Amino acid sequence: MLRTVFSPRLVALHLLLVVVLVSFGLLGRWQLGVFEDSGRPRVAADPAPVAVSTLTQAGRHMTTDAVSRRVTAEGTYDLGRQLLVAGRDGGFWVLAPLDLGDGTAIPVVRGRITDAADPAAKAAPQGKVTVTGRLRPSEQVDGVPRRVRSLPEGQVLTVSTAELINVWSGLRLRDGYVVATGQNPPDAAPLTPVHVDPPTVPGGSPGATSPTPHSGGSSRRSRCSCGSTSCATRSRPLAPAGTSRKAARKAVSTAAPGAARKAAQEPASPSSRRRRIT
Repeated sequence: MLRTVFSPRLVALHLLLVVVLVSFGLLGRWQLGVFEDSGRPRVAADPAPVAVSTLTQAGRHMTTDAVSRRVTAEGTYDLGRQLLVAGRDGGFWVLAPLDLGDGTAIPVVRGRITDAADPAAKAAPQGKVTVTGRLRPSEQVDGVPRRVRSLPEGQVLTVSTAELINVWSGLRLRDGYVVATGQNPPDAAPLTPVHVDPPTVPGGSPGATSPTPHSGGSSRRSRCSCGSTSCATRSRPLAPAGTSRKAARKAVSTAAPGAARKAAQEPASPSSRRRRIT
């Protein structure tokens, strides 16, 4: 029996089976990897920086196309209203309104500090500055867990436009906020930059467009094979798909009397008169 099992033919078949099983396993892992990669967000086009006033307005929500876009903003920091956003990467975001000089302001995340008492948070330049960065949407207040203890004065948990309107009373805030990646003139004491990912698009191939469904009950006007324009089948309605024969005959019978009356009102053709005389 061992001689039969270890015959060259069976050994070759066993080796072939092992190769096939290993190949199927590798192909399955490859297909799974392709599927996972197709669902990951892809980096979208990153256009050149534009003025922040072209992408966000006061009293209106910014569009999804504006998220993470590179923007520029020119104005003056209102350091008297500066806040610290707690719980950000083990530290604080330094958030200050930038007065754009047109009656509106935009919140700007100037950078990050690890200690709330860091003097670098107040080392912003005086006068007009030009900020470059990425535009981010307003954060949702409901998605952030509230702490049991109250935050110290001058600190918040979210960069929410709705919340900042109440904190910074008297300012007309544009929706969203800017995470600064550059500034001219720079701060006297540089802050730790806050990283923001570039724009992305959802992964996966776009869904196929489904064909437009045909509406049932539509009418089709056609010329009868007899050549007459007053035939009862001229304006016969088409029954919707799935209609039984009995219902279709009922629909035709309801349309036939009107067509017959119309045919009676039209003058008869010479050929029909000749047939009547004969």
